[in-house]
Amino acid sequence: MAFTAVVTYEAPSRPGPALAYPSISEVLMQRLDKLRVITLCHGTASEFYYDGKTMTDYSPAENLIAVAAAPPTLDAALKAAFESAAIYFPFADAVLADTYRNIAEGQTNAFYIGLSKVVVGTVTDMLVYVNDAVFVQI
Repeated sequence: MAFTAVVTYEAPSRPGPALAYPSISEVLMQRLDKLRVITLCHGTASEFYYDGKTMTDYSPAENLIAVAAAPPTLDAALKAAFESAAIYFPFADAVLADTYRNIAEGQTNAFYIGLSKVVVGTVTDMLVYVNDAVFVQI
């Protein structure tokens, strides 16, 4: 599976209102154990690779690389990347083995927003799902 994830995340500002930071990730995944994420963002670009044996995170601007042993499944590797290095992908729910369970578990609300043509003219459906921890618009 290959897709482009366009993400906006917020961070607090000194005066109070949140600042919005955009990022674009080119994602290439092959079940069961391959993932490549190339991210361009406000700040430092990064590249993440997982091959079923190792996880590699590379920061081209700093010419720094970190390599670690990885669990044998993509789900476990993404969890380990988050727990050991705070590496998080907001689109992770879409690449985990049981996408439906990961999105539906604990869900308190969900609704359909409508169609969008914002991303390179491609027509997409916009959805929202909510649980006690997140409000996600996809």
